[in-house]
Amino acid sequence: LSKTVSASGDDIRLTFADFRFAARFPGHDYCRPDRAYTPDFRLTVTLRLADDELIVRVSDIRVPSPHELWLTLAQGLFSFPTSQTASLILPQDYGIRVDFPRQDYRTLTLVPSSSLSLPVHGLFTPQGGLGLWCDDPDRDVAISVNQDATRTAHVACRLSCCADTAPSRELRLRLFPAGSDFRDLARWARTRRQASGRFRTLAQKMADNPEVAHLPGAVFWKHNVFFGPRPEGVRKSHSLYVARPDWNENEGLPNNWTAEEVLTTAHDAGFDRVAICSTGWNRDGFDAAAVRRAIKILKRGGAVGIFPEGTRNRTDKSLLAFKPGAAAIAKRGNALIVPFAISGEYRKNGNLKILFGEPFSPKSMSVEEATDKLYSAVSNLLESQ
Repeated sequence: LSKTVSASGDDIRLTFADFRFAARFPGHDYCRPDRAYTPDFRLTVTLRLADDELIVRVSDIRVPSPHELWLTLAQGLFSFPTSQTASLILPQDYGIRVDFPRQDYRTLTLVPSSSLSLPVHGLFTPQGGLGLWCDDPDRDVAISVNQDATRTAHVACRLSCCADTAPSRELRLRLFPAGSDFRDLARWARTRRQASGRFRTLAQKMADNPEVAHLPGAVFWKHNVFFGPRPEGVRKSHSLYVARPDWNENEGLPNNWTAEEVLTTAHDAGFDRVAICSTGWNRDGFDAAAVRRAIKILKRGGAVGIFPEGTRNRTDKSLLAFKPGAAAIAKRGNALIVPFAISGEYRKNGNLKILFGEPFSPKSMSVEEATDKLYSAVSNLLESQ
């Protein structure tokens, strides 16, 4: 291996070339580090401190065709004894927290897909934490727990490089102070998204385009919102979105909002038109107050968004039977019904689309007739794709 190190301004550059390793030569199983049979890999790694982040940039990558080179980055920084008190935050689904100490065995490789939806992972101990950001599409994250004799855990971000790979790749590392946890990692990830221009807050959009303030407000209901009154001892507070009700325990915040409180809070915040997307319910009873509030919103000229299937579709069918609630609320609120359908895959670059149909009035129809018409309209939208 040939390695040169240089410094320029705030940058430290390491150039790697002339790799020598045991490589098979044609027609024989014997391996030896012979340059004649070793691909001529070359790359440059640049390190830079920027505020509280360490930027690692890999550039000038040379990988002769048809070979592929996997770069394992920051593996040693995310290796620790499994007997240690720690929390490992992994970029799967909505984020997974694996707590230590633990004695079970685990190995997992996450590749960019709907299951690898986050560009960060992190390690947190009582002394502090370390986060890694990498939004490269040609990456994976390899995890192993207690797979070796030393009983350690390892997490490695790996980049795939080939002849037509991007000429420059980048990741960022950040230290977190004692007392930090996955919420601090999430805030950092959000800041990185905003810096890239791929995420803008509502306040930013309103500052650039004042008319945005007059659009329908969108309220995304936290999983397991209570239909009825909040149980005794459960306080109302803001909480993160989680994929399953029992995961709320990881936040230290219980299921905490009622449907009426969601609508009232939105109204008190100045939203006179509220579009509602329900992401899950705690079915401890029917909340008639929420229905009354939805009808009042419609009578004031607002909008209420409802998924009339009433639950998640876990079948092979493109559409489940519709519940009558959506049509009943629209009819009582003297509102038009705008059919819409969602097509595509729920993953990055999944070509997700929302298709809208022709509005219609349920005023002269029965609830059953309006529900049937809505179902037909949504079905036609899906079949048109």
